[in-house]
Amino acid sequence: LISISKSTLRQIVKPRCGNPDTIDGVSEMNGGRKLRTTKWYSFFPGKPRWPKRKRDLTYAFVPQNNLTDDVKRVTPLNFTRSESLLGADIVIGFFSGEHGDGEPFDGAMGTLAHASSPPTGMLHLDGDEDWLISNGEISRRVLPVTSVVDLESVAVHEIGHLLGLGHSSVEDAITCAFGWRVTNSIN
Repeated sequence: LISISKSTLRQIVKPRCGNPDTIDGVSEMNGGRKLRTTKWYSFFPGKPRWPKRKRDLTYAFVPQNNLTDDVKRVTPLNFTRSESLLGADIVIGFFSGEHGDGEPFDGAMGTLAHASSPPTGMLHLDGDEDWLISNGEISRRVLPVTSVVDLESVAVHEIGHLLGLGHSSVEDAITCAFGWRVTNSIN
């Protein structure tokens, strides 16, 4: 019989990012104790980056949304909206279940999103979540809604992956895999 502490169980049931913390048996999350990490974020293995000569990135949303200004403030990259999915460096969309990338979504309140490291440029959000949009609207009109997930928080986290950042072990960091801003009340 295996015994699990209450704190471990609480961590296990939290919604989380779909990007793995362990790749090829190696964890990149050391809480800032490893070279090239800080307590707020880490890098993907091999530290993938967009090519140095490429400072102007284009992006396209499958649904029509805007790229958050939070990301623009912390990177030297320039983001330009592309009207074409084919010409975009980054493609962002909402998907449900199996959606062709080998990382199926598991329904509401499980894996919320996943994104690739540079320079692949794909960000997938779980279409089965009830997303809280910055103006206070809920993305789906199915009532009653018991829990909603803050779209901006998840998007900023996943865009970090698109820029080459891995997960942080600090729970308050936007790059932490767990602990998303989930609210159990719509008030």
